[in-house]
Amino acid sequence: MGSPEGPGAERRRWPWWAVPALFGAALGVAAAGVAIALSGGPAPVPVEAGEFGRGGELVWEPGERPAPPVELRDLEGRSISLESLPAGPLVLAFLNSRCTDICPIEGRQLAELSTLPGSERPTVVAVSVNPRETPASVRRAAEAWGWQQLRWTWLLGSKAELTATWRTFNVYVRPSGEPGQVEHTAAMYLLDAERDVRAAYVAPIPMARLLGDLEVLHGE
Repeated sequence: MGSPEGPGAERRRWPWWAVPALFGAALGVAAAGVAIALSGGPAPVPVEAGEFGRGGELVWEPGERPAPPVELRDLEGRSISLESLPAGPLVLAFLNSRCTDICPIEGRQLAELSTLPGSERPTVVAVSVNPRETPASVRRAAEAWGWQQLRWTWLLGSKAELTATWRTFNVYVRPSGEPGQVEHTAAMYLLDAERDVRAAYVAPIPMARLLGDLEVLHGE
């Protein structure tokens, strides 16, 4: 990825521990309904076509950041890990099916991935940030957000199970004062076929960057 000096400059590299510092302000985004900035980071800069990390998002090299383990249940109650999902890139998001704020915006943006050719379409993995949501509430949200043609799975669990996953991905979650609402980090990760984390984004999703990064992954 290009640095502020231009496409030929040295690639910016971010340590894994920088993610919570950059995304920490996301707490309260569900209540506030605002986008999150990468505080302190450089502004997006033009980069050469075909370069991974178009626009200044957090990016990592292959093998640099293996995804933390995930072991939760899908809507049918089956145990799911990242390795058990279909081969190819994964888009990992943290969502609340009962949300009435930023999650529906992010969900409708993710629906745009269904316009990609089947061979280039990633699997969307949604990890619940609300232990009280149900398969029924998830299916209602997925239908409302236009996920009918999307390749997706939604992972549920107990509060303890979900909390362990939130922590490994530096996602902060806390109850909201409104029924059904949860304040949480609006972070999303792009994983390659080897289940390495390659990029991180904040909502609302920069779709042009995500689509560009997916294009590069398919070309690697």
